Amino acid sequence: MIEEISPLSGPIGTTIVIYGSNFAPADNDVAFTHPEINFQGRNTAYLNHVPSSDGNTLSFSLPDALGACAYSRLSDEACPEIGIVLPQGAVQLSVVNATGVSNSAMFTVEE
Repeated sequence: MIEEISPLSGPIGTTIVIYGSNFAPADNDVAFTHPEINFQGRNTAYLNHVPSSDGNTLSFSLPDALGACAYSRLSDEACPEIGIVLPQGAVQLSVVNATGVSNSAMFTVEE
């Protein structure tokens, strides 16, 4: 579950910390949902394999490109290795891992 995101906005390269609970030690995928993301009819792309040292925080640098699949939820499915460009503007962030999908929180990608 996401309780807070800090900061709430920033450009590519910004370090984002997600505070919450039930994060996996290694295999958390951060889902980015935005209307301009379009891969096979879905508006969500993923930053894969984000670790949590304490189960309550995730820290990562905002990437310029994302993956097509949430690897933590795949079971013998193929996933194309492509880079999906992260658009500017408001995106919904959620955390996906083996236990499920968290609630979402907003982050604004700036220039």
